Amino acid sequence: NMVSVATDATDLAITNILGSNIINTFVILGVTALVYPIASQKRSRDFDIPLSIFAGILVFGAVTIDSPVASGPFYEQGHGISRGEAIVLLGMFIYFLYNTFRHAKDNPEEQSPEELQVKSMALSKSILFILLGLVGLVIGGEVIVKSAVSLATQLGVSEAVIGLTVVALGTSLPELATSVMAAFKKNCDIALGNVIGSNIFNVFFVLGTSSLIKPLPGYEGIRLDAWIAAVGSMIVWLVVKTNHKREIPRWGGAI
Repeated sequence: NMVSVATDATDLAITNILGSNIINTFVILGVTALVYPIASQKRSRDFDIPLSIFAGILVFGAVTIDSPVASGPFYEQGHGISRGEAIVLLGMFIYFLYNTFRHAKDNPEEQSPEELQVKSMALSKSILFILLGLVGLVIGGEVIVKSAVSLATQLGVSEAVIGLTVVALGTSLPELATSVMAAFKKNCDIALGNVIGSNIFNVFFVLGTSSLIKPLPGYEGIRLDAWIAAVGSMIVWLVVKTNHKREIPRWGGAI
C-alpha cells in the first residue's frame, strides 16, 4: 500500500484492502469451514466480529458520503478516503489495540500453553531476520505494484479490477495457508481470529495510514465493493450467532 500511494497507484491501495477483506471472509473462511467447522471464542463473537462489521460500515460511509468542501490538508472532495477520515480509522485502531491488550492482561487464562511457548532466538539473529523481512517487503511491494499496473494495461482493465483480484488474493495467501493448516489440525478458533483480526488491521491501520499519507480517491464501483466487504463480516456474525455450537459449520462455509 505504501508503494501504491508513493507511485500514485491509489486504486491499488484501496482495492487491495477491500479485495483482501472480501477474499479473507468469503474464500478463506469458506474453504476452512468446509474442511472443518470453525469454532468461535466469546471474545470474537462479542467484540472482534462486531468491530470488523463496524470497520466495513465506516469505509462504506466514507466512500458513499462526499468529504466536506473546505480548505486545508484534512478535506478533499469526492467519494474516497480523506485525511480526516484516515484519522478516524487510526483512532479506531488505537482503541482496538488498547482493548485487545487490556483483555489479554485481564484474562490470562484464555491463553493456552501451546500459544505461550515461544522458540528462543538470539537477539542479533532476530534483528537480522526483521531487517531482511523489511527489505523483502519493500522489494515485493515494488514488484507487485509495477506488475499489477502493467497487467491492467495489457488486459485493458482498470487497476481497481487487478487490485480487487490478483493483488488482493496475493496478500491474502498467508491467511489462507494459516487457516487451512489450522483446519486440518482441528484448531479452527485460530482461523477465525486470524481472518477477523486481519480484516480489522487492514481497514483501521493499513487503509488509515495509506490515506493519511495521501487521500485515496474513489473509483467506479467502490461503494458496491465496500458494501460487500462489510456484508461479509455481518454474515459471519449471523452464522456464528444462529447455531447452538457458536461455530461456522460446513453449511456456513458453503454459504
